[in-house]
Amino acid sequence: MAEKREKEEVKVSDFTENFKSLAGLVRENYLANLKLFLSLWEDNIKFANAQFEQNLLTQKGYADQLKGILEMFSGQTAGILERESTKGI
Repeated sequence: MAEKREKEEVKVSDFTENFKSLAGLVRENYLANLKLFLSLWEDNIKFANAQFEQNLLTQKGYADQLKGILEMFSGQTAGILERESTKGI
């Protein structure tokens, strides 16, 4: 009976050593994958911010061009309207 207990204890100690080494491996893999995920997340945020800034610059340029065109035409139409109003009088 004593031999059986010693064998069981050896089995349990072997299991705990293997479990500890496996737990360490899992922890290392988890931390490595977490670092990789955070790195990819930061790169994606940088890329999205760059695209957002480019979109804003494009919209601002479009708005400035449209404003310039409208100011040019509004000056012309104002002159036409003034001439039409003076003709009628």
